[in-house]
Amino acid sequence: MQSERTNPAAGYFRISQARDDMSAPELYRGEIERFCRYKDLTLKRIYSDIDYSGYRGARKRPGLESLKQQRSSFSAIVVPRLSRFGRSVSELVRLSDSSTATAYPSSS
Repeated sequence: MQSERTNPAAGYFRISQARDDMSAPELYRGEIERFCRYKDLTLKRIYSDIDYSGYRGARKRPGLESLKQQRSSFSAIVVPRLSRFGRSVSELVRLSDSSTATAYPSSS
């Protein structure tokens, strides 16, 4: 992670289906870390859910649940893709309304 700076941030990503040859977790972590350096954010922790669907009715995502419980510790939440955070506009609004932190997609 990074040296001490102001603006503590958390990262989050979700992957629906894990495969042995998958490099997405490392790519997503790298995107989050680069974005935090670029925006001068102190990356405190990256939360992830691997092999978890984002669809309604799917089992709860423990990484996301942990992030929501600790959200007051962060001034920003960085996600590599908005679709990795929530699957619908209403879910994204609900997740962002439940947080005092600003959510940033690290790429478009």
